[in-house]
Amino acid sequence: MIELLGFLGQYICFFILHVCGGGSFPKPLTEKQERECLEKSANGDIAARNMLVEHNLRLVAHMVKKYACSEYETEDMLSIGTIGLIKAIDSFDEKKGSRLVTYAAKCIDNELLMMFRSEKKRSKEISLNEPLGTDKEGNKRRSAEVVADNVYFGDSKRDGAAPGGFDQTPSYPQAPAY
Repeated sequence: MIELLGFLGQYICFFILHVCGGGSFPKPLTEKQERECLEKSANGDIAARNMLVEHNLRLVAHMVKKYACSEYETEDMLSIGTIGLIKAIDSFDEKKGSRLVTYAAKCIDNELLMMFRSEKKRSKEISLNEPLGTDKEGNKRRSAEVVADNVYFGDSKRDGAAPGGFDQTPSYPQAPAY
């Protein structure tokens, strides 16, 4: 019974927060408020910078939605997107004629794409100590053991090779016949 009340309490709390707006992102700033915060942020005001970040988190969530089908966690992508937003706010220049939202969208997208590229590079790396599976006795086999087993160290001939694994007959290119 207590479990049921706890379960219902969670959903009622979620519903109340959702309806009241406490669980959603803050509304975007007006153009005037945004301009003021950008000026203050350029002068080193951390509170103005934080306000810009908080009121543009909705943009980060929107940008992350594009990559929702990827194998990455949404929380990780939100974190990386927020880093892109902070970089956009720090490097934004009003004199170039674009709005912060336009510039921030590009920066957020670039940060996410950089994360995907770096993870793609790392996915090709393998560890020689990583278990591959088990052998007949149930022992874990590692990549290093498999490689060591396949390296030829014996004295008998294998595939026509001499001891040491090298062919005894040198192969030189044939000279043209005259």
